[in-house]
Amino acid sequence: MRLPVTPPAATDTRYGQQLHAGFKRLRFEPALEQEFRAATLQASTYPTLVALLTGTVIWLMFCAIDVLRLDLLQQFPDWSPSLWQLVVARVVVLLALAVSALVLWSGTRPYRQWTLIPGLFLLLTIAGTVAISVYRELGVPHDSFVLALVVMAIFLPLGLVYAQMLALAVVCIGLVVLLGTVMPQRATVLPVPVVLLATAAVSAMGAYIREYAQREQFLLRHELQWQASRDALTGLFNRREFNRQLDAAIPLAHQSGQPVALVLVDVDHFKLYNDSYGHQAGDLALQRVAHTLEHLAAAHGGRAFRTGGEEMALVLHDATAADVQELLARLPLAVQSLGIEHAASPASAGLSVSAGCALLLGGETAASLYKRADQLLYQAKSAGRDRVVLAPDMGGDGLHRPGTPHRPVT
Repeated sequence: MRLPVTPPAATDTRYGQQLHAGFKRLRFEPALEQEFRAATLQASTYPTLVALLTGTVIWLMFCAIDVLRLDLLQQFPDWSPSLWQLVVARVVVLLALAVSALVLWSGTRPYRQWTLIPGLFLLLTIAGTVAISVYRELGVPHDSFVLALVVMAIFLPLGLVYAQMLALAVVCIGLVVLLGTVMPQRATVLPVPVVLLATAAVSAMGAYIREYAQREQFLLRHELQWQASRDALTGLFNRREFNRQLDAAIPLAHQSGQPVALVLVDVDHFKLYNDSYGHQAGDLALQRVAHTLEHLAAAHGGRAFRTGGEEMALVLHDATAADVQELLARLPLAVQSLGIEHAASPASAGLSVSAGCALLLGGETAASLYKRADQLLYQAKSAGRDRVVLAPDMGGDGLHRPGTPHRPVT
């Protein structure tokens, strides 16, 4: 007795694999990491806009403090070079905040957030260091906490992942050190990085915990979504997802004029197979047939579903009658090539399938399309199984046992 080879576990998803493998370094495998970063970027657009608005308000407060403490209105336009540096730095940051908010608000190119946010923080670091230097040069009491605020803000959820936050914080602190060595009053500017390093360390701890939880939720959410839409045994989309996708595809097909084909597939004499070889062998056989159908559907831009028991379905989008005929000519041969013995089957020496296929008609509903495909499947089973029956508008050929010529359905 030849049993089917065990395929990979249907429910062993990449999300579950990553959960099992862990991610203490806050890093997924490359494809999953890219997906996580894209999702993080998309989810952070609104929080980033809020942060930009808050940052603008805070920066305007600093500008108001400058006006009051340095008597800028009274001294204008006879400002010293240092005051001009301070005013230019304040104005440039305000413009950068406004432009960044407009770019993110437009939503046309969200990926720019990866360059906008680091650029803003570098600009804020430069402007903050300039302000500290000017205040100290003028002998005006000040507080360097503005740079600490900048470092803390780097670790907010603004679309960057932890590694990017950490690198940006190091660069900003290094920039403070560099500017402090060339600006006036550098002897008093240099101690600031010590405070910034302590601020970065505390903020980084909180950011690590937050991102770890975000990554875990990302994996769990997608794993649950997968389980809700998939059949646990075969890994194909389940009946609920079949109904949802078919109902959604029909109106779009009518609107766009693109064809939709529905193929209903039934494993021949599957109860006899279970009785002869056992339910475990039956499960393995279903998995292998399902994988075959999934590959066939994907090659033609479609999807495969397990609608119940040994019944499966293919939904093919934008596929012509010729495309569908070519796929269905391969379907029985593909199942036969699995080489799964079925000695109890009256239809074939090996495990075989029957199928009925219908192409969506103008104005037809999902229920009507399903009913026609089901009737064609019934014809295939009544005619001896191990064959595919197509609707008359697709040529009306019954593809009998693999390798035999087409014969019209009567």
